[in-house]
Amino acid sequence: MSDEAIMGRAEGEPIHPRFPVQVTLFGIAAVIIPEAEYWALTDRNAALSSPYRSRLNKSPEVRKFILERIETDDMDRIREAAVERFGEDRVPSRSALSRFMVKRRAANRLATPRKTSHRRD
Repeated sequence: MSDEAIMGRAEGEPIHPRFPVQVTLFGIAAVIIPEAEYWALTDRNAALSSPYRSRLNKSPEVRKFILERIETDDMDRIREAAVERFGEDRVPSRSALSRFMVKRRAANRLATPRKTSHRRD
């Protein structure tokens, strides 16, 4: 959902909600907000919830920077560039970055459909 969401139509004209939208669903009071705002709040809360959270979860800018380079650069170059741009205190350790890259690359391989050949003899 985006800020351009249409809730319905009245006399042929679209009805655009003003966020946040307060609703009751199944007897539970709820608030509807744009998806981007939800993820920003989730990231912020995750970063604040535990001092043991990864620096990648605490800093969306650092995470984005690393993700943009993960398929084209090696880990040492990525980390060096990140430290230069963001400072040592915001960049994950070499081992944390290595774990993140291994998991991310594995997830990308699983998400990419494989070409199969079906041979008929």
